[in-house]
Amino acid sequence: MRSWQRMMIGLLALAALVLPVAGCAVSQPQTADRESVPQAPGRRIRAALYVDNGSRSSGVLFWTQLLAYSPQLEFAPIDAKDIKGGALSRFDLLVIPGGSSRLQCETMTPEGMEKVREFVAAGGAYVGACAGFHCTLNKPDRLRLLPFVYRLGAGGDSAMLQAEISEKGAKLMGIRPGRYQVRYSHGPISKPGPQSGEGWGEVLGVYKSTIRRANNQGGDFYDAPAVIRGQFGKGKVIATSFHPESCESTHAIALGCVYAVTGVKPTPVYPKKNFRPLRVGYFSPGIVGKYCIEAMLALDKRPDLDVRFIDRMALKTEALRHLDVLIFPHGNEMVYKNLFGRDFTAARLTRFLDEGGIVLASGNGALSLPDHPRVRKLPADADFFPIVKAFL
Repeated sequence: MRSWQRMMIGLLALAALVLPVAGCAVSQPQTADRESVPQAPGRRIRAALYVDNGSRSSGVLFWTQLLAYSPQLEFAPIDAKDIKGGALSRFDLLVIPGGSSRLQCETMTPEGMEKVREFVAAGGAYVGACAGFHCTLNKPDRLRLLPFVYRLGAGGDSAMLQAEISEKGAKLMGIRPGRYQVRYSHGPISKPGPQSGEGWGEVLGVYKSTIRRANNQGGDFYDAPAVIRGQFGKGKVIATSFHPESCESTHAIALGCVYAVTGVKPTPVYPKKNFRPLRVGYFSPGIVGKYCIEAMLALDKRPDLDVRFIDRMALKTEALRHLDVLIFPHGNEMVYKNLFGRDFTAARLTRFLDEGGIVLASGNGALSLPDHPRVRKLPADADFFPIVKAFL
């Protein structure tokens, strides 16, 4: 055998060892340049994310990244005023994220909820996660898109659980079937209910582990629906009672839900970051409305900034030691009034500032903050980037 033939055989053997086997892992978001990702044929899917009162926590920001950075989609946040004003007519897809379904629907009002039902019935696509799952249930004060009802007494606090996606569900979502570890956080537990006459529904995934509430209340929801889908009028609906957007390992499920109801598989292309970007913590529990989304994206798109979503738990740990800037955007006033104390002490904030950290706060995000040379209190509609830029 010639030397070049032996070399080729050796290279092929090495490739077989280092290349991953197809289907062995959950799909991860691609990080290639935007130009290298093929565009969806025809016009892009117009995707709306509901971000009014009740849509809260880091999940809203994770959904924003998944949707806004997918070149197959045209993304925009919308609120209850937009919905009642007929804005859904400009979209193909509505995503309702986690938070409080009660507050989401109360803020929409019956008028807005009917607008959502009309949108889906006319052929619009709907994706829900956690609270967005609850919104689909057949309850008088929810959207009533699918024939599932809330199971009283079931549910739990927060945990990483096992959810099993069926063969049919995997095919519809374009992912592998089987079990995934998913982030569950107070998600609604449902059961099939009577058909409403306006659509149908089925279960695509079930829980294969469970958790009780901290006070030992609540029921076992092993084998309860984790992913449901169906049709309402001419529109397609899919929802997860867990948070697929929160973990990179389940982003394939979140994007698969969009694919199941639109026929287009989003492929997020995240902005490239410089070798040592400024590390920015963006406080997520207080977010309310479109401003918080737009202000985050304005920062996240910059290569010199690495935006990380910070919640109460992170503030109680050593997360601040890995940040240069901490931002509290104008949002939920009650959250900010309750911020200091057991969640976030003044001593911890002072240490962050004394070690060189910068705190920026807009509107009511500055309510609980002390006066300090490294704390900047800004108007409720402030653009953070011009100020952050000064520290680059």
